[in-house]
Amino acid sequence: MRRNGIAVLVFLALSFLGGIAFAQPPQEEKDAAAEEGLQLESPTLAPAPSPSSGPSLGPFTNINIGGTLDYRFLIPTNGDSPSLGIHVNELFLTTNIGDNISILAEQLLLTSDLETVVGQDHGFVYAIFTNLPGLPSDLAIKVGRIRFRYGIDAVSDAPTNSARDLVYKNLGFISDKGIELAGYYKDLDYSAAVLMGPDFITKEVLGPGGVVAGEIKTNAENNNRPVAARVGYESPWDLKGGFSFFWGKAYRFVNAPVFDMEDMLTNGFLDRSLLVLKRRASVDLRYAIGRWDFMGEFTAGDEKEAGDRIDVRGYYVRADYAAIPQKVKLLLQYDLWKDGLPQTRDDGVITGGVTYNPLDQVTLRLLAFVSDAVLSDKENIMDTMVIGQMLLTF
Repeated sequence: MRRNGIAVLVFLALSFLGGIAFAQPPQEEKDAAAEEGLQLESPTLAPAPSPSSGPSLGPFTNINIGGTLDYRFLIPTNGDSPSLGIHVNELFLTTNIGDNISILAEQLLLTSDLETVVGQDHGFVYAIFTNLPGLPSDLAIKVGRIRFRYGIDAVSDAPTNSARDLVYKNLGFISDKGIELAGYYKDLDYSAAVLMGPDFITKEVLGPGGVVAGEIKTNAENNNRPVAARVGYESPWDLKGGFSFFWGKAYRFVNAPVFDMEDMLTNGFLDRSLLVLKRRASVDLRYAIGRWDFMGEFTAGDEKEAGDRIDVRGYYVRADYAAIPQKVKLLLQYDLWKDGLPQTRDDGVITGGVTYNPLDQVTLRLLAFVSDAVLSDKENIMDTMVIGQMLLTF
């Protein structure tokens, strides 16, 4: 009798353990759950890996690693020696987290102590959130250091083209830390960004005898949060138009007969010694027909500093012609910025150039910048500048 009782207990124990084993989901269900990724409403947490499992990169998909080399050869016509400028030397990584989050991060490869890891055209790190619960499916939220959308810059090749559009002179900056919302509704697209604004100003350092020995950066103590917004429209006839608005504190662009090597700006420079309150409204148009691509922008606004107000105006037109489609393109551009300052002269800049694409990932470009003051025989003018560019993406 005792043996029978022991047999019954063993049978019950084995049955209980077997029930636990059969209650475990099959391996196929485990794999399917692991592939679901991040669920924003009810995230699924994977079990801790066993010591014998291999290394894991995390819940990432579509990992892409690439880079950009943007080398520019500056050739002054005033007799100075040509120089090689490395505009961008970077590696970047893009990836997705689940179905709703995309990430881009760029790492600059510096080749000089004078360079910075953050510039107007590089050093971006941001996350994009899409298809969030309770929001329109075509709305995206971008958070981080971004190149915000404003004017013709939003629909042109300005980030990679040495022939800048007007937006940098206009606003004093075009990339910043902030949050941007962007989306579409039928033929309209819209974006709105709240930015941190410039965080430093420069002050001169005096050496022996009161001679300026250099500059240092100091905290701007900027509590202002600039706002940039744009609404665009694309017609069925390849006509694109946009209206942009900006309000906030930023650096002032001052007209002068110089070529700013640091920011590659023509006929002037950014005055980073102070911040001025800017109000801007810009209208941009772009129209493509056949091998021609035309674009233009007009800006009106004002700046306030210590109670003083000045009015500013900006004009920009550009035409591209595809001499050999997908291979050779010709460019002609004119921009004029009126800074409203009584002590400066408002000169425009004529830009001509040719672009050659031997491969999809290779761009070779040659540009010439000429102040219109040269044509009117004025004195104290910006020297004509020739720039060769080699752009490689991989």
